[in-house]
Amino acid sequence: MLTVSCVSTHDLHGERRVALVRDTAAHYFNLDVNLGDAVPAAVSADIHIARGALAGVMEVNTSWSMVERNRARARAAPSNNLLVYLIKQGGSGFENAKGEQFVTAPGSVVVGSQDAVYKGVAAPGQDWRFHALSIPEHLLAFSAPAIQHGGFQQVRPDTPLSGLLTSYLTGLSQELPRMDAPAAAAALRALDQLLAGALACAPRAPEELARVVEQERLALALKYIDSHLESPMLTPTAIALNLGVSLRQLHRAFEGAGHSVADAIRQRRIERARVLVLTRPELSITEIALCCGFDSLATFYRQFKARLGVTASELRH
Repeated sequence: MLTVSCVSTHDLHGERRVALVRDTAAHYFNLDVNLGDAVPAAVSADIHIARGALAGVMEVNTSWSMVERNRARARAAPSNNLLVYLIKQGGSGFENAKGEQFVTAPGSVVVGSQDAVYKGVAAPGQDWRFHALSIPEHLLAFSAPAIQHGGFQQVRPDTPLSGLLTSYLTGLSQELPRMDAPAAAAALRALDQLLAGALACAPRAPEELARVVEQERLALALKYIDSHLESPMLTPTAIALNLGVSLRQLHRAFEGAGHSVADAIRQRRIERARVLVLTRPELSITEIALCCGFDSLATFYRQFKARLGVTASELRH
C-alpha cells in the first residue's frame, strides 16, 4: 500500500526551521547536520517520502549543510536498509570511512547502508537535491556485499553500466512506490543486477552464487517465521511476498535444507509450544495453542504428540 508524507519548512519560522532540518536528517538518514553560519530564515527543507510495498523513495530538497554519520551514529543505525542515491544537483563532496573522497555530478549514483560512516558537504551556494531509495538489504542479494564492503561510495561514472543505471533509477524512483509487491520485487532484482555489475562485484561461479542467495533467503524466511508464529495467516505465500521472491524460489531454499516451508512452520510452532508448556504454567494448553498460531486444538494436539511423543498435558505434568 502506498503511503505518502511530506516534510517541509514552508510554514515554519526561526529556529523551528533549523530544528526540523536536523530532526529530519537524524530520523530518515541517521545523520548529524552542521548548518554553518546560516541564518534560520535561509534554512529550508522540502522532502517527499513515498513508502511502497517493499521499499521507500525520498525526494530531497534541502538548503546547504554539512552532514556526518560518525561511528556512534553508525552503531545506532535504525535498520539494515541499503540506500541508493540518484543525485539531481552535483558538486557536493564526500569522504567515506576509508578516507576515499569523491565529488558528485548531476546523474551520479551513490550507494551505502544506514550504518556507513561518511562526511558530506553541499557545493558552495547550492542545495542538496537527490532521490534516495531505501531498500531492505535482503532484496539486493547480489550487490549488497559490494555495498557493505565498499562503504559509502559513488558508482564510478566511467563504468559501462553507469549510464544505464542512472536511466533506470530515474524511472524507478518515480514508479517504485506505486508498484505492488511482485512488481516491486522484479524491479528491485533488475536494480540489484545493475548495481552488482556497476560496482564490479567479485565474480562468483553461478553454482556458488545460487547457493549463497538460497542460504540468505532461508535465513530471512526463518527469521520471518519466528516473528510471526502466532499468526494463523503465516503461509508460504505470505513469506514469499515479504521477502520479495517467488514461491518457487522460496521452496527451493527450503529444499536445500531438507524440509518444506510448511514443515519449518510446524516444527517451530511445536517447539515454541513445548517451551511455553514447560515455562508458563499460568497459560492453559488452549491459550498456548492459540498464541502459537494453531487454528484448532485438534490440529495442535495431533501435531504436538506426533513430534514429541507425549501430549502437552502429559509433558507439563
